[in-house]
Amino acid sequence: MSAASPLLACAFILVNVASLAVLALILDGVDRKVRARVQRRVGPPILQTLYDVLKLYRRPVTRDELAGPFHSVAPALAFATSLVGAAVIPSLLPTSGFQGDLIVAVYLISSVSAITSFGAASSGIPFSVVGGWREASLMMTSELVLGATVAAIASSSGSLMLSSLMPLIRPSTVKVSPIIALASLALLTYVEGGRLPFEIAEAEPELAGGVASGYGGPSLALLMHSLLLKRVLLATLFLDLLVPWGAISNALGAPLGLAVRALAFTLALTLVSLVSAVIEALYGRCRPGHAISIVKKALIVSGVALIAACVGF
Repeated sequence: MSAASPLLACAFILVNVASLAVLALILDGVDRKVRARVQRRVGPPILQTLYDVLKLYRRPVTRDELAGPFHSVAPALAFATSLVGAAVIPSLLPTSGFQGDLIVAVYLISSVSAITSFGAASSGIPFSVVGGWREASLMMTSELVLGATVAAIASSSGSLMLSSLMPLIRPSTVKVSPIIALASLALLTYVEGGRLPFEIAEAEPELAGGVASGYGGPSLALLMHSLLLKRVLLATLFLDLLVPWGAISNALGAPLGLAVRALAFTLALTLVSLVSAVIEALYGRCRPGHAISIVKKALIVSGVALIAACVGF
């Protein structure tokens, strides 16, 4: 490996992290605009989420005096975890993989949910506490589905390296289990993205939801940014397993291939966001028990994928 290769790899990682951090805010603005149009409203500007977060970053720090110590550090910890996830998961540009990076990626994404849920549960605000435990209940159910999905992917492909799994479905070795696993992952991408009808936290005002109702200023900005970045990371992981990004960039060669890959990935991520926003606009928030029940049924799908992978289909 040449001396420039580590520097180039670091540069790719920095571009991925910075791009996803910005795209997470812009795509949420796109979501809000699409939902409004589907519901025959004007909606906010596409950059409204970016404006909101930047405004919150400039406000003074506020703290709930009745909250536990974990409540105040949870937003920064969740944001740092999501940034590490953006560095591990390949997105606009390829990154060097390592054995087991799929497990690390799933662990980081799940950690963001756990940190925000238990941070809200340690608040002194009843709405935030209830919202935190509801999110935790949905998270624990979703993680069972995600665990079975990852196990099916690993059993079917014989690898836990993202670079070896991109794409998961290949014309030379078409199997049933990867297709079912991808369908399960697509559902989880929607559910874990905090979209209706699975956004079940209490006290959902216009800006700060149930898990965020105890925060303000930079803490609220970090928490919002973390949750939006987690949504993008889930979509990124799904797209990595679905689309042969490496083949696109290798066919054209550098630097044109890398530029085309980055543009294609951004368009694909935007398409996923648009489809999710349209689906979300058609549903209202359901009862917590009903939302968890739907996710439990998804466990059957991931279980079928795991069984099919174990028997070689």
